[in-house]
Amino acid sequence: MHINGERYTFEHIIHLIREIDHLKTEIREHDTGHIHTTISTLTRRVNELMMEHNSKTTEVDTSMWRQESDGSITLTLGGTDGP
Repeated sequence: MHINGERYTFEHIIHLIREIDHLKTEIREHDTGHIHTTISTLTRRVNELMMEHNSKTTEVDTSMWRQESDGSITLTLGGTDGP
């Protein structure tokens, strides 16, 4: 089954961001280069999805994305903050 649409894209982005945030808690001083690589790859994918979405809309609404001081990203949908 192939699922698509704006809601699916946003949910996909949210799950990727949650995974990135979790992986950041797993970073240690040594032997976690693979985690850094994974974070980088997932971050690129989030950016790709956001750019794809923005290219499909006539107006880009960046107000839904907020980067926190700890580097995490908060997504606001429908006037409420995500979990």
